Amino acid sequence: MKRCTKCGVEKLLTEFSKDKSHKDGYRSQCKACEKVYAKEWYVANRERKPDSINKPRYSEEQKARALALYKTGLTAEEVQQECDVGAKTVVRVARAAGCPKHSAAKRLREKRGKDASNWRGGISTTYDPNANNRYALVNACKRHGITVDDYNAMFEEQNGCCAICLRPRCSMNKRLGIDHDHRTGQVRGLLCGECNLILGKIEKQEVPLESFYQYLDERSP
Repeated sequence: MKRCTKCGVEKLLTEFSKDKSHKDGYRSQCKACEKVYAKEWYVANRERKPDSINKPRYSEEQKARALALYKTGLTAEEVQQECDVGAKTVVRVARAAGCPKHSAAKRLREKRGKDASNWRGGISTTYDPNANNRYALVNACKRHGITVDDYNAMFEEQNGCCAICLRPRCSMNKRLGIDHDHRTGQVRGLLCGECNLILGKIEKQEVPLESFYQYLDERSP
């Protein structure tokens, strides 16, 4: 418990903001009193703010021109020299416009199937519609030593179905997984998640294939 120096009420420590400069690690005034004081100060000093704070630093025309130059391929620093707009402003305007040169927009566009390197030209034609996430598909192909084109070729060869159960990809929530030989690392085909899991257990001899047949013979009517 601690007593607030402003309202004089004794309150729990959770009602005070943390401050390492104080001995007990908490501010002397409670959060409620600090909130009231901040609001009163803002109302009383709102008119004292300089014009540079109330007005935007750059006009909308400057920002539009900076974005147009940035789309042509210039860097933020080059745009800054051309139209006298800060480099950080150029980046902020480009990010707001959805430029994928920045990580957040880039991840979002990759998830939607848009090529970040081709942002100024529109949607990429290399997007694979069979994958829920193209970025995950590219990583999976790299791990198995194949390309996305190899994946698509196998997908077409299997008519878009699992190589074992022959279920179509459109009936699944996830893309077909890449099956490979664990001894040689050679890619064998595309399987659904269930078949790939069962095949892996059989290959590792965690569950012998005979156990499945024995179970079915014993339990079947």
